[in-house]
Amino acid sequence: EASCDDHVMSYPKTNSWNKSVDCCSWDGVACDSVFGNVIGLDLTCSCLRGTLQSNSSLFLLRHLRSLNLYGNDFAGSPISPHLSAFAKLTHLNISHSLFVGNVPSEISHLSMSVSFDVSYNYISLENSIFRMLIRNLTSLRKLVLDQVDMSLVSPKSFVNFSSSLTYLNVHSCYLGGIFPSTVFRLPSLTTLDISYNLDLFGVLPKSNWTNPLEDLSLLETNFSGEIPNSIGNMKNLTILDLGYCKFTGHIPLSMWNLNQLQFLGIDGNSFSGVVEFELFTTLKDLQQLFVSQELNLIYDTLEYTFPKLEKLGLRSCNLIKFPYFLNSLKRLTSLDLSLNRISGNIPSCFGNITNLVYLNLSNNKLQGPLPLSLVKCVNLSLLDLSHNEFSDIFPHWLEAPQLNYLYLQSNKFH
Repeated sequence: EASCDDHVMSYPKTNSWNKSVDCCSWDGVACDSVFGNVIGLDLTCSCLRGTLQSNSSLFLLRHLRSLNLYGNDFAGSPISPHLSAFAKLTHLNISHSLFVGNVPSEISHLSMSVSFDVSYNYISLENSIFRMLIRNLTSLRKLVLDQVDMSLVSPKSFVNFSSSLTYLNVHSCYLGGIFPSTVFRLPSLTTLDISYNLDLFGVLPKSNWTNPLEDLSLLETNFSGEIPNSIGNMKNLTILDLGYCKFTGHIPLSMWNLNQLQFLGIDGNSFSGVVEFELFTTLKDLQQLFVSQELNLIYDTLEYTFPKLEKLGLRSCNLIKFPYFLNSLKRLTSLDLSLNRISGNIPSCFGNITNLVYLNLSNNKLQGPLPLSLVKCVNLSLLDLSHNEFSDIFPHWLEAPQLNYLYLQSNKFH
């Protein structure tokens, strides 16, 4: 996952703290304007290291309402049960900080919590403690547990979430069992990410979805059945990732009403029927699109336009030629056309897509020399042309300064 420097520059905030001045002026410290009590402590990416001891002066800050320890190094330290001392705490973020062990039961005493993030540590959460969290944190709006080991948690517990919940992230948590459809009906929910839980089963509800939903990610779960027509009522959706599930049936026409979509992933399922590629062009805000062999795509010489498209995956879609619209995708950074039946030469128009970072054309029937226009793709980091029928001199001229991965095997380069 992202490091501190992808969000904010790491530096030791506490080194600048000076006991001779009011602590309310210290970097990362916020105080109540009336009584001068410390109510906020933001030590994001502050180069803190070591074990969080029970006698730490941190636990003396009884009026604390917000605590952010994101991106530090507490390697080998368990989450302290003394966090429960912060009875007024509404915002807790101890993610990406290398905590280990079990989440202590005492943390469920933070009954005023509105935002709770313990993701990306090396911790486990037992079913009984998870149930206490849900029962006690009745004002909770944001819950982030990504990569917390929840293998002992029953998804049935999810039916008890507060109606105030707006944000739920539990991806890569080893969840197993049947996911309750009632979660999709939480009235305030805007973000639901349960992806990368391979043993999590479920179906999408046929009615009464939560209308505020903006981000729905089920990638690599065992969700199955058909996509219901009711999904077209989710007008606020900007992210819909149903990739690599077990969905079947036809793509409902109502899905093309989701004109706010910026990300659509429906690859790796078992859909049937025919989809005219022109339908995708109705989604004018699309920035990322991933489709694969589950659909028979029909496209012709129409000049489709995707004005904002940055990533396109048409892997294993039975394509026999390069889509004409590629020439217009000036923003494209990632293109995957692998495992198709495209023959002939690579068109020179690829040199016009100068923002390309990732290009995968492997496992096709491509021939001829490589177009010299590829030298214009100076940002290329990965180029995969393997398993084609190229017969050409080895492309020494292809010296993209960022090129880290070049795959040319199973061709006839010499």
